[in-house]
Amino acid sequence: MTTARYRPTWDLALDPLVSCKLCLGEYPAEQMTTIAQCQCIFCTLCLKQYVELLIKEGLETAISCPDAACPKQGHLQENEIECMVAAEIMQRYKKLQFEREVLFDPCRTWCPASTCQAVCQLQDIGLQTPQL
Repeated sequence: MTTARYRPTWDLALDPLVSCKLCLGEYPAEQMTTIAQCQCIFCTLCLKQYVELLIKEGLETAISCPDAACPKQGHLQENEIECMVAAEIMQRYKKLQFEREVLFDPCRTWCPASTCQAVCQLQDIGLQTPQL
């Protein structure tokens, strides 16, 4: 025969609350998200709003840790962003990334026709500087 033993309430482990660096709220660990690159922790709702705002406003394509004092200056990986935002926002993020790649690629440019959205590959025509 087994008997139930009294267990004092101070023996019950309570899940510790974790502070969000954005809203300063305290939440259980399952409501928090850790950025893989820098290990900074934020409540999932705040981090999601931060990421969505940056994408909607087109402010950044490399989404950095929202903690200005982040010692590792981490960035969110694409798979972290994808888990956090809706499909249409992720599609906009990928479009912004592509546009930025074209902008900074010396071998590609946008088609000069105003109604065209194509990317043109620039050819190296071997221009040489004139000899004086």
